[in-house]
Amino acid sequence: MEIKNKFWEKWKEVSDLEIKAFKTLNFGFKSIFEILPKNTIISIYVKGSFPLRQMNKDSDVDFVVVIKDNSYLEKIKEFDGKNRNICVPPLNISAYSIEELKENKRVRGGKIRASPDLFVRYLDRYELIYGLNLKKDDYKMRDIEILFKSRLKAFRAVFIPMYLDKTKKKLGFGDLIKQVFYLVELDLELDKKTVPRTWKELDVLIKNKNHIIHDTYNLRVNYTKYKNKKETYLGKLEKYLSTLDKKVN
Repeated sequence: MEIKNKFWEKWKEVSDLEIKAFKTLNFGFKSIFEILPKNTIISIYVKGSFPLRQMNKDSDVDFVVVIKDNSYLEKIKEFDGKNRNICVPPLNISAYSIEELKENKRVRGGKIRASPDLFVRYLDRYELIYGLNLKKDDYKMRDIEILFKSRLKAFRAVFIPMYLDKTKKKLGFGDLIKQVFYLVELDLELDKKTVPRTWKELDVLIKNKNHIIHDTYNLRVNYTKYKNKKETYLGKLEKYLSTLDKKVN
């Protein structure tokens, strides 16, 4: 099988990290067809920092495979667990069944994943490299206010506790600030504002110099230069969360 959309061919300048990512992409694509029957694969998307050209040294190459049969979710999980670090940058393969997308409910088995409607909501940010181009309107999505409240609650119940629990190392600082980017985007969407495609554009769009987006972006793109801000970042995040609490309660 061949990749149908070689989206990187239109890029003018390519970094050394992106060149390595192409190799991970090719390995991941080939592997998907080795572990899954072709007739169960509906679509293969590449998402995250690679197609948006926002990679850093901690980035991986994220695949999402949409499949017909729930029974193959466990097989994807098993392969990803064994082969995640076989490439540099690492490989990350997740999957949703078409049933999960239609019902917006995760079935048992497979990796721990975001809710299906979060995948659907951002389809226009991904690159389809094989199969059917899915349409948002065909699938269930939560109302933006319900989704926003859910993500806001997750910061205090899930993301921050996971980050602070250093014994289990389940959520690194880079993963935490990714969630902040997503929350800021939802905040804009809640206000019926246009959400930029990239985090760089998000940083430029928000003019308030004290907004958490600016520290978040600086820490993402140049951690060494701005790492002194890490010490005060959680305090600033808590203030931001409190502001959002007032907005929806």
